[in-house]
Parts: sequence; C-alpha cells; structure tokens
Amino acid sequence: MYKVGKYSKSKVQNVDKFEGEPIEWRIDRILNNNEPVPDETGVIYTEKGDGHRAEFNIRTDRFEVAAEGMDLVQKQATAKSEAKAQKRKQEKEAKIVKLEPKKEEESGAQSTNGTSDSK
Repeated sequence: MYKVGKYSKSKVQNVDKFEGEPIEWRIDRILNNNEPVPDETGVIYTEKGDGHRAEFNIRTDRFEVAAEGMDLVQKQATAKSEAKAQKRKQEKEAKIVKLEPKKEEESGAQSTNGTSDSK
C-alpha cells in the first residue's frame, strides 16, 4: 500500500501581463525626438581628489563597512552604560554617611579605664 498525497490549492495569483517597448524603438524615439532619458540613475561620479566612495565601489568589502558601523554602535552603548554606572556610583556615595565617635571633651563622659582606687 502507498499513501496518496494531498493536494492543496496554491495561493499564487496571476500577474497582469503587458508588452514592453523594445529597446531599439525606445532608443530611436529618444534620439529622434530629443527626449530626455526618463529613468536615469543618480550621478555617482566623484572628483579624483575625493577618491572612491565606498558605497559605489564594487571592490569595497561591505563586511568591513558594516563592522565599522557596529564598532561605532558598540562604543556608544559602552559609553552610555559607563555614564549610568558613574551616576549610580555618585548616588551611592551621596547616601553613605560616616559616623565618627564623639571625643571625650564633647560628650562630657570621662573614661574610667585605669582609674580604679583599689590597691
């Protein structure tokens, strides 16, 4: 005996189809009618003195860029936690009250140590 698999209806729906304009017609239309290119990308050219921008350089190791960003975030979090610790330490020091024993002159009591009259 074998099991018969259960079939379920797919939730994938049809996509509306449309026919695009061939690239040759589009180039011909733009050149002959002197139309501007409607969907051009932003300019990514940089001056030679500025060097390469990491976000546009295909040779950039994006992991290094991400690691530098995470280092910055970690430093900010560490500074924030250190500031909280410093604040708690200051509050704790403010609550500590040192009790010093009173001196004999101030209390009015006299010491009886070594003053016995018995011999």
